[in-house]
Amino acid sequence: AGLFNYLVRAGYLAGTPFALQPRRRGARSSHRTIERYLDRALWQDTLVRVEQWPQTTPRGRQRYERARWVLRFLYETALRATEAAQAREGDFVHRRGRWWLHVTGKGGVEGDVPVSDALMADFARYRTFHGLPALPAGDSVRPLILGIAGRTAPLTATAVYLVVKDALGRVADALAPTDDARAARLRQASTHWLRHTAATHQAEAGNPVHHIQHNLRHSSIATTSIYLHAEDDARHASTTQARVDVSRPLGERT
Repeated sequence: AGLFNYLVRAGYLAGTPFALQPRRRGARSSHRTIERYLDRALWQDTLVRVEQWPQTTPRGRQRYERARWVLRFLYETALRATEAAQAREGDFVHRRGRWWLHVTGKGGVEGDVPVSDALMADFARYRTFHGLPALPAGDSVRPLILGIAGRTAPLTATAVYLVVKDALGRVADALAPTDDARAARLRQASTHWLRHTAATHQAEAGNPVHHIQHNLRHSSIATTSIYLHAEDDARHASTTQARVDVSRPLGERT
């Protein structure tokens, strides 16, 4: 049913045979477009604002470096908080000149997530700050997200969540005096918003939907299709632009 629904939305089919099935009373659609994400401008502004954090004390510098890494790591890989907390050095794989991160996610589903050279450079910076080698060791169980002072005890998913909430909250506080609406949106955001943000931005950039599906490790492509906001935008534009302007005299309408 999910595949048929996606093919209808993509314009490959006129309808789905599953639409003939009676809908259960009170059932809600599971394929509503995801809205819990940050648009590109707000995400970029968030990264810029983090760079402006004070770093005059060792603790302040540690807090800045960890927040900087965690935000980029979660956004680039679209990992869930639990997956990010469990990620280890040895999960990095270098294959055919490219970096990948091996992830075991919800339900034991495994997959490899592409890792950009830019993210590896951010990882090297984070590790160098804590006196570690720039490149990951293939057999190391050291967490990819360290404690505030570089401690290697693994963080919990809740701790990763709180790092993100604290960072976004601080950026929201900086935005609030001039843009309360965007500040309020940042205060709503969480680790899972970063996963949605990554998927949405990949879709907006034209990344094929089946690639995004593999990156997020979705079992159904219909689940991934809820991030295709560009398709909704195009449909809205084509529909509203075709509207007859009833305020104009009949003879002036084209």
